[in-house]
Amino acid sequence: MSRKRKVYSPKLRSQVALAAVRGDKTIHEVAQRYGVSPQMVIKMKSRLLDRIEELFQDGRTTKKKSGSGPEMSNEELVSLIGHLEIENEWLKKKVAQFD
Repeated sequence: MSRKRKVYSPKLRSQVALAAVRGDKTIHEVAQRYGVSPQMVIKMKSRLLDRIEELFQDGRTTKKKSGSGPEMSNEELVSLIGHLEIENEWLKKKVAQFD
C-alpha cells in the first residue's frame, strides 16, 4: 500500500522556516510544534536561506527573462536602430528609382 505525500501550505512552510531561522528553539522543537519532520524543517530553512536574496532584489535593475529572446543592452539597441535607419533610407532611394 502506498502512502500519499503530505502537502504543506506556503503559509505553514514560511512559518516553519522562520521559526527555524530565528533559532530560539531547536529543530526538533519546531518540528514538533508544527507537526512536520525535522528533515522537513531543515529543508524549509535551507530553501528560505537560499532564496532570501530574491526577496530583496530591485525589480528595476534585475529583469526576469521572459523567454522571448536574448536580452540586449542599450548600446546594442541604439546601434541596431542606427543600422535599421540606414537600411530604411537606402530602400527609400531604391524604390524612388523605380517610380
